[in-house]
Amino acid sequence: MDTLIPNIETPAFGFPKKLIIVRNSSRLFKKQTKGNNIENEKIAKYIEENISLINEAVILVFIEEEIGKSALQKVIEKYGRLQEFKKLNPNEAVKTIIKICSQYEVNISQEVANNLIETCGLDLQNLINEVRKLIEYTGKRWHYYK
Repeated sequence: MDTLIPNIETPAFGFPKKLIIVRNSSRLFKKQTKGNNIENEKIAKYIEENISLINEAVILVFIEEEIGKSALQKVIEKYGRLQEFKKLNPNEAVKTIIKICSQYEVNISQEVANNLIETCGLDLQNLINEVRKLIEYTGKRWHYYK
């Protein structure tokens, strides 16, 4: 985190804006302790005081596994946007696969969608690619029920 503020202040050479991605900086967003609370408040205060500079020259993205209430989170909610991406559970994945298949004019049973998920995992992009392969192999409007 020592490099975040200097990176924000460094100009984007040759581009109107620069992208800064802060990944898994858990000490900023997890349950606050004395050590990370000082750092959290320092960065939150800096962002609040320099928001016009940041909006003009920087796209700042935080990617976190989990977050807790903090000064930084409040500043992000005030000036930016928090977006939560949840992992699919198997039931949601089955519904999503059935919906995607119907968009390709393909009928698939829940049992077959479950089997596809068990074989390929819960990565939605991977599942979509596997469905596309099946469509390429068998053609549209196939109906697969077990």
